[in-house]
Amino acid sequence: KQWYQRRVYCGSSNKSIRELLDHAGLNNCVVKAICCRKVQPTPSDFMLKSIPFMDHTKTADCYYSQEYKVATPNLDYKAVMEFVRAEEYKSIGMILKDFDVTMDFAGSFDKDEVIEYLVKEHDFRMQGDENTLSP
Repeated sequence: KQWYQRRVYCGSSNKSIRELLDHAGLNNCVVKAICCRKVQPTPSDFMLKSIPFMDHTKTADCYYSQEYKVATPNLDYKAVMEFVRAEEYKSIGMILKDFDVTMDFAGSFDKDEVIEYLVKEHDFRMQGDENTLSP
């Protein structure tokens, strides 16, 4: 029964995530549940209230977060970044921890020049900068 409940939760969350991405014009993304992690410390009231399908009359000794991987191959990078910056994903209780956009390029690049260009010209941030997308 517990396995079935997890499967139903992951399946319904996958569907919610895909519907949100489709609504944003990010069609054909691959959404996959990858792991459950114990949340330490206990989540804030705001977080608990945003959990989908939760019975708010019950409390738990511990909470787990379901992590998903969203693959966005062959999508317009600008459209993906607009979705990320709009933070609409928070409406279904999602928290964005990491985002991977893979793009194929031909030829060779100077890593330092590419980093400098993206930071200066396209509003990218270096890992660890103060102005990040984390909650």
